[in-house]
Amino acid sequence: MLIMTSSKVITNTTNEGLYRSDYEHDACGIGLYADIKGRASNDVVKTALEMLSRLDHRAGKAADGKTGDGAGILVQVPDQYFQAVCPFSLPEAGKYGVGMFFLPKDRSSRLLQLAR
Repeated sequence: MLIMTSSKVITNTTNEGLYRSDYEHDACGIGLYADIKGRASNDVVKTALEMLSRLDHRAGKAADGKTGDGAGILVQVPDQYFQAVCPFSLPEAGKYGVGMFFLPKDRSSRLLQLAR
């Protein structure tokens, strides 16, 4: 496994778990945190958000140094929650997707974006 810190690189070529050294390559600003058994957990989300907040090096900032690039985390769709709160019928779990979109606040600009 290759572990990078701000001051050094530690290499361990032992193939353990899902890690395979033959797939090793450089990647700037990528993190992975998951429950290996696929269990959904708030701890996974909290830890992933903490990891994302520490990825300052991924060059995901605009020239002003403040604006982000929209990077985020990928999580399982919480089907039980959506089934309980959606005012319309949903397909079975795994047969639908969820997206988040950021549109202009101005109504005419928003309608123009949606029409494209």
